[in-house]
Amino acid sequence: MQDTDVLVAVPADIVRPSRSRQLTVMAFVAVLLLAQLFRTEFRSDRNDTGEWIFYGAMAAGALAGYGWFFWRQRKMSYVAVDNGVLIRSDWRGRTVRVPLSDLRQATFARIRSSRFSSRTDARLVIERDQAPPLTMWMLGWDQKALERLLRSADVQVRRPAEPVLTSALPETFPGIRLSFLERRPVITSILVVLAVLLLIAALIGVEALVG
Repeated sequence: MQDTDVLVAVPADIVRPSRSRQLTVMAFVAVLLLAQLFRTEFRSDRNDTGEWIFYGAMAAGALAGYGWFFWRQRKMSYVAVDNGVLIRSDWRGRTVRVPLSDLRQATFARIRSSRFSSRTDARLVIERDQAPPLTMWMLGWDQKALERLLRSADVQVRRPAEPVLTSALPETFPGIRLSFLERRPVITSILVVLAVLLLIAALIGVEALVG
């Protein structure tokens, strides 16, 4: 296996987040932010120094945030199988150990926040006997490598063709633990709208300073 030197005394059957996928996400975010910077530059004839500073700070902050998260993910996160036990460690270093005999199946699900959204997020849901399912967001992970690991441990793996609505997750995966915002989609929508309004207000403020 690759990149197992970071962790001491780990089992051989281990999967870590994919560095190439992490770099792909970083590159995608960087391209989006740079495109916004150049759009700001070429949309008018005047020198929008204030907007350049604003968007530059946003770009630096976003890339720093992603970089820190992926660094923590590479350092702490892994999924492993050792002596009949599935071991899951998240980016905060919290470890869960589950006997393979307690696992029912693993599902690589595509989650859609609402019926009006076309965007989906990938999540691995591992169902257990008499315990809530384990869940993993797939950001930065190689799904095929995880699937090979699970199948090698004789865990049944599913890949549903249709996405699952967030509101339908408790029915689809009984006992699944949702975050506060996932349990309250109305509050999530309000927070998204407020974030957009704050961003627009910040842009208007920058325009006023340099106008």
